[in-house]
Amino acid sequence: SEDAVLDGKVSFSRSGSVSKSVNWLSLIVPNDANMIKEQLVEFKEIKYIPPSLQGSEHDWQYFEQRYDAAIEWIDENGHAVISNGPFYLDNYSPESRTITINSFDSAGYPFDAGKWEEFEQIKFPKITNVEIPNVVDLKKELSVRVHTTDSSAIHYFISNSKGETVTSGVKSISNGLSEIGLTEEEILQLDVGANTLKVFASSEEALRPDIYETSFLVVEGQTELPTVPISEVESSSEGTSYTGVVLAIIGAIIVGIIVYIRRKRKRKS
Repeated sequence: SEDAVLDGKVSFSRSGSVSKSVNWLSLIVPNDANMIKEQLVEFKEIKYIPPSLQGSEHDWQYFEQRYDAAIEWIDENGHAVISNGPFYLDNYSPESRTITINSFDSAGYPFDAGKWEEFEQIKFPKITNVEIPNVVDLKKELSVRVHTTDSSAIHYFISNSKGETVTSGVKSISNGLSEIGLTEEEILQLDVGANTLKVFASSEEALRPDIYETSFLVVEGQTELPTVPISEVESSSEGTSYTGVVLAIIGAIIVGIIVYIRRKRKRKS
């Protein structure tokens, strides 16, 4: 195909084909495939060996067999998309815009059908629970238990109220459980007030991690939030009297009746 491009018969790109008024090379188009076949026949006749293969241990008989195999492929399939993998291009129909791909069933293929079924259903890591106290004493050690599924390790980051990362690390997971332990020295680096814990659960089978983020309060000298008594206040509402509204409506109706009667009498007179 490279020689065909260098000879100016086809082009590798759309812009080149337009500027040179030649076809844009496509290995699935029969005319282009025949052009490639003619080039292969010529190489076989002159016993051409590509420069990248000239130092190989193979003799000319090997290269001749490869030329024959490529030429035979184009004759049988009508295209030059040559493949030796598990699938090959069987048919291309530009009218219906369809491509047919068949499996290459070889007796020497090392893997049976269904060998890779385990990768069809990907199990993503999941953080199911994080045990962390709401209030952390500034002068005591902290232990955080992280429960996960389908995970191999967790990455954790603890930041203070300014958003600065105080400590971080990676913990392995055993039976779906991992424990983050902070020493008293590490706790002292936190700020009194709100701090943040962010945990990433990762897996060796999937690239997408699961993320968990929560805040906890750091105090000094106490481990519980202060309780504030809430007094119950009874509220009462006074009933609103609608007597005045009703009387106004009745009065308006009476006035309307009187006006109607007077107009009716005037018409009769």
